[in-house]
Amino acid sequence: MSTTGLVFGKFMPVHAGHLALIEFARQQCDQLIVSMSYTPDDPIPAAIRLVWLTELMAPYPSIEVVAEADDFHDPTLPLWEATKAWAEFIKKRFPTVSVFFASEEYGLPLAHHSKLRYVPFDPAREKVPVSATLIRQAPARYVRFIPDIVYSYFIDPPQAK
Repeated sequence: MSTTGLVFGKFMPVHAGHLALIEFARQQCDQLIVSMSYTPDDPIPAAIRLVWLTELMAPYPSIEVVAEADDFHDPTLPLWEATKAWAEFIKKRFPTVSVFFASEEYGLPLAHHSKLRYVPFDPAREKVPVSATLIRQAPARYVRFIPDIVYSYFIDPPQAK
């Protein structure tokens, strides 16, 4: 029986922490889905992030990269309630997934609501001490955590062309 896993996030931008999480998950699954969520108001356009992820995951035939509109998350809800909608979306959109991997606090409530196995990865961010928010605020400060394909966006952003 094969195992299909899921890693999801905004990847805004994708960084070494995301890549370490994906590699950790890949090693434990026969197939891995990397799902990038997006909204029209995201500070980094979805099309750009999808290119990054697709190129970075190209060497791994067991990884499928997908983009999904985030039209199910209600930021006004407490995390416990919000993860109910997330669980419903995941079960409907990714019915073959049996395990998900995450570094965020939503892992336990999402596991409860989805009935999927949850495998945490570095929740304290000790292995890769960075976040996408920190990178967006000061990309030059965190350059060591940003893949070259991503860092070029910060040097020469598309809107500046």
